[in-house]
Amino acid sequence: MAKVTLSSEFIDESLADKARWFATLTFEQRLAWLDEWTEIILQNDPTFFERLKPDDSTFQGTVLVLRKKQR
Repeated sequence: MAKVTLSSEFIDESLADKARWFATLTFEQRLAWLDEWTEIILQNDPTFFERLKPDDSTFQGTVLVLRKKQR
């Protein structure tokens, strides 16, 4: 029989559990949460987002543009 454990640690939650929690937040709460994490990241590494800029010359793929029909 498997041993059942209970944890309240954020790290122990699955990605699906975290996504469900995030989906329960209001739009304002989501923005506030993302703003807090962005601030923490930039305090620790001010150049973090500069390294994430995509190099357009390496993009290989197709972009599909969808438009809603106008009535």
